[in-house]
Amino acid sequence: MTPDINRVLRDPRNQRSCARGAPMGDSSFHDAQSPLYLQRVRFTDGDYGPDSTYWGGGFGVEALWCAFNGPKDPQADTANGSRIYVRASNRQEAAEKVLEEFPTVIFFRFARKP
Repeated sequence: MTPDINRVLRDPRNQRSCARGAPMGDSSFHDAQSPLYLQRVRFTDGDYGPDSTYWGGGFGVEALWCAFNGPKDPQADTANGSRIYVRASNRQEAAEKVLEEFPTVIFFRFARKP
């Protein structure tokens, strides 16, 4: 079954600490060779991701996309290896931006342009 990035981010193990206010954005990391899913992150309360991270937004700001390789491993307290965030107006543009930063990424169910 394909994981859902919004469900992954809502998981209590992925919640960010808001003790001193909402964290702003998140870093991209890629340390796995497995294929990645590419999905749009749905905001809650306007500019906040499902994990309580503030991403900003407003009129004219492009959607937030995440390339990732699944939820956290329940046997370990670490992420599964990759989570790459980009702003783009559509999925194709998001894939191109991910590939600009990480050219070796392979996507599930996505035709990569030669």
